[in-house]
Amino acid sequence: MSAAMAFTRSASSMPKVNPDCSNGIGCHYSAIAAWSMTKLPRQKIAGKNNNFQRVDLFNNIKAGNFPQWDFAVQLFPDDGTYMYKGIDLLSPTEIVPFEFNPPLRLGRLTLSRNPTNFFAESESISFAPSNVVPGVSFVPDPLLQWRLMAYDDTATHRHGSPNGYLLPINKAIVPLSNNYRDGYMQPVIFTGESTSTPNGIGGVVGSSDNATITYTGNAVTSAGTGPIGRFVTVYDWFGQARNFWGTLDVFAQQHTVDAYRFELGNVANSSVVQVYIDNILNNIDNCLARRVAFGLGADMPAIGTGPLTNLTNIAAPFPSLYPLAVGIEPNKSLAGLNVAVLANDTLFSASDMAALQPILNAQNVTLTVVAPRSGELDIGVNATASYITTSSIFYDAVFIGSVVATRDATGDSGAVDLDMGAMSFVMEAYSHGKAIVALGGSGAGILRSLGLNLDAGLGLFAGNPGQVTASVLSALSGPVKFPLRFPTDDISTICGR
Repeated sequence: MSAAMAFTRSASSMPKVNPDCSNGIGCHYSAIAAWSMTKLPRQKIAGKNNNFQRVDLFNNIKAGNFPQWDFAVQLFPDDGTYMYKGIDLLSPTEIVPFEFNPPLRLGRLTLSRNPTNFFAESESISFAPSNVVPGVSFVPDPLLQWRLMAYDDTATHRHGSPNGYLLPINKAIVPLSNNYRDGYMQPVIFTGESTSTPNGIGGVVGSSDNATITYTGNAVTSAGTGPIGRFVTVYDWFGQARNFWGTLDVFAQQHTVDAYRFELGNVANSSVVQVYIDNILNNIDNCLARRVAFGLGADMPAIGTGPLTNLTNIAAPFPSLYPLAVGIEPNKSLAGLNVAVLANDTLFSASDMAALQPILNAQNVTLTVVAPRSGELDIGVNATASYITTSSIFYDAVFIGSVVATRDATGDSGAVDLDMGAMSFVMEAYSHGKAIVALGGSGAGILRSLGLNLDAGLGLFAGNPGQVTASVLSALSGPVKFPLRFPTDDISTICGR
């Protein structure tokens, strides 16, 4: 999956905005996931080319496929409770569904250029949530409060000086007034005898006793007194996880179950696994817990012990929690996708290239010719990658070139001379749910020789290069993967419903 199109969703700490420095409103920022990779392809990419995401992002920006994010916030009343419709706004794991509070769009972030100097721009950058513009203050979110100190402290160690904020990439547009004086990398010559304000030439005043406040009770910090954050003893900590689970479709639920099975399956202590299933997963959903336990050979919680039981379909009350849910308009842009075309000395022709290139270029989709060897092939096409230098995991769809001339092919019989590298390339892509396209009149036969039958719903296509490519791009305009290929649990047997 193209790095330029893979986003994550996370709830960030909620700052407090005071437009007139008196009455405030709370803001919440989150990023919405669109397309992402599953664990197995991600692990393979990390082993084959751990710079793939950065290279892909660089190449897309260079090609003019600028990644964009809509910047929006959720606004909340500043009533001092930091609660909204039963949701604790100080909890870093809580997300307020857009159905409860529609986001207010403020603008759009576009990555429109690559760094000119990676050290001066990327490596030297120091992000810090303590850097805010006038009118923005902070809430007693314990995670935010820790980061206000930790990020600046980390930058000090990275740059060997607290003056890293003076580097061009970090320097504020407006002048700063602070008590940072001297030290390494300090270019400013200060005047005056004191190094702090306010002062009576007596030096820095020590911290107050309030600097060691505890993290207990339900109260929140107010006017500099009381604990940071709160610990609520009676709260449905599993509510949002339950809502998210109920919003997922059958394939996303299966993916979630498989992810739990992978993680817990690597825990050596079976008692820890059982406790997690019984006390965490079963409090989210009984069927989820039973399915995970079934796959691990652990004891399944009794039917009816979870909060949601015996439901044929759990309602999806908050589609905004899952960007692929019904009713959420998908991102139909194909810009930044990468497709591979498999070729050899008798597979894929110049006419195939002539048919594919303009269609893909019009959608800003990149095409790479992959063959047993790089360079000019006998068919007159230049292969820019080989099975040694690349892998199917780097592409969003795989095309198999049409047969030019082979020793074995006879029309649409399927007896096509595909080498082992090509077969492995195709089947790996198929196992990851990616579109497979066989070009030309022998396309269907090629797929059959691999044990695959034409089925657009499964992402298996064949036919005339121009027509079939248009069909494939249309199918890719939603989720890029084809989940109908993947097996799902027998829920009626496992969960008793």
